[in-house]
Order: sequence, then structure tokens, then C-alpha cells
Amino acid sequence: MTPVEVIVWACVVVFVVIAFLTLLHVSGLYKFPNTEHGNVLFKALIVEIVVVAIAAFAIAIKTPIEPNGSGEESVATFGQWWRR
Repeated sequence: MTPVEVIVWACVVVFVVIAFLTLLHVSGLYKFPNTEHGNVLFKALIVEIVVVAIAAFAIAIKTPIEPNGSGEESVATFGQWWRR
């Protein structure tokens, strides 16, 4: 595995753990001794979701349009969709 893949998988693991703990706390299956911990985890989960959404959008708009061989731009690519 490359160092980038290790970082990506570490981020995925942290996201899953935070999501799991937050869902346990919000659903009432497990309550933390200090209720502030659950609130902080919920805020962290929201921030993670927003960051992932922004990153996905940034990657999507930077993806170049690929020609499909017929002289027209491929509709299958998502990048630069506003230039059609």
C-alpha cells in the first residue's frame, strides 16, 4: 500500500468509528458518562460529512472531460458538467 492509501484508509476507519459511536449515543443504546462527549462526537460527524461532500465536489469539477471518439464530449464523465 502506498502512503496515500494508508492515509485514506485511516480516515475511513476514523469516520466509521465516530459514526458508530455517535449513532449508539443518539439512539440511546449507549450513553457516555459525560453527555458532552456525545455532543462533540455528533458535531465531529457533521463536520466530517461536510468535508467529504466538499472534497467530492472539488474532485468532480476538476475531472477533465474526455472525448468519446465521435468528436463529442462524453456524457459519462461528471467533471466540468456546467460547460455543456
